[in-house]
Amino acid sequence: MTRAQHAWIEEYLKNMRDQGLVEAAEERRQACFHVMVSDRYTEWREANLLADKIARELKPKRSLVCFSCFQLSACTTSSST
Repeated sequence: MTRAQHAWIEEYLKNMRDQGLVEAAEERRQACFHVMVSDRYTEWREANLLADKIARELKPKRSLVCFSCFQLSACTTSSST
């Protein structure tokens, strides 16, 4: 890991630990962390996923333009997947 990546992981785990969601221990001889996850993590994750979904739904929708037919959100030249 780069120093920036290591710092990011340390900060992420610190935030999770401060919320009581994980206990993390860093190996000193190897570049790895041991992470124990609390039972509360599942509830926390589900709440965050729901909040993200609501935020996405409240965002104004952007119109998509098909570059084949240059129509807004109503492309008939290619099939949607």
